Amino acid sequence: MILLIIKDIKLLFEGKLHIVLVISIIVYTLYINLFYVNTDIESFEVYIPNKIEVEDIEEDIIVKLTENSDAIGLYNINGQYYSIITENTSLKNYNLKKLYINDYIKQMDFNDSRIDVLGSKTFKETKVLEMLSVIVFFEITTVTFLSIAALFFKEKNLGVLKVHGILPIKNKYILLSKMIVFIGFELIFVMIIGIMNLGFRQSFTSLPKISIEVILLSSIMVLLAFIFVVLFKDFKDFVFAYLILIIGMTSPVFLIVNTPFKWSGIKYFFTYYLYISIRNVYLQEYSTSMTFYVIFLITIFLLFIICLSLFNKLYEDS
Repeated sequence: MILLIIKDIKLLFEGKLHIVLVISIIVYTLYINLFYVNTDIESFEVYIPNKIEVEDIEEDIIVKLTENSDAIGLYNINGQYYSIITENTSLKNYNLKKLYINDYIKQMDFNDSRIDVLGSKTFKETKVLEMLSVIVFFEITTVTFLSIAALFFKEKNLGVLKVHGILPIKNKYILLSKMIVFIGFELIFVMIIGIMNLGFRQSFTSLPKISIEVILLSSIMVLLAFIFVVLFKDFKDFVFAYLILIIGMTSPVFLIVNTPFKWSGIKYFFTYYLYISIRNVYLQEYSTSMTFYVIFLITIFLLFIICLSLFNKLYEDS
């Protein structure tokens, strides 16, 4: 098992994936710090009604937000401040509204604010965390998936997998080796890009929690890559299917998150739940239940069984 892991690490370095890792971290970091966090926060109209009764206040705000869905309702009840934001907006816009109303209250010096938005995090910190969640999700679902598939195809074309079929090496160890190497690869990526953009303390604080999501998503992508290697004879044929798969798996997620578009079918996309889970970990909004992790562990187990059953076909093709 250890020899397999060493072999896969060597293949990873021979494929120059460590260079891709370094370049990705540099590009992402420059984008976050030079462009993304420096964009001005959008200005929203804040509506504070002149009512006394709670029912009248909420009704008045709802009427106002119906007329202008981009507005934010704000009111005070017994010294506690509450905000109302319309649901007819994208997740990204919703978070920007929370940022805006949080800063708005601070500027008005409402010291007794009870609006649960971002805690002590500043606007810049929150934007960095938001973008890091997107980057980690994108990196694993695209770069990792393509890289592990390329590694599998290289072994397939060199006849390495055929040799594995002759040697007394259990197929499960071949898969586990790939999973361990690429999970480690992604954990290093998450740790370094976190240090570069959040600093040592905050990066290492979030690392144990984000590691769970990284392990789940990386494992799924490695197993899916193996299945596609079995289904396609060469890497060129795979690339076309890869583009379709990636567009199909990730586009709906970014569409739902960044636009007001609503689609009930998003609940059937495992990538959506993993992205939301990654985002929640970075923003310290821990709402993921144990059911989520159980379902994904079962999914990984089933994919693993499918991959083992496909090994004979792969040996024949090799």
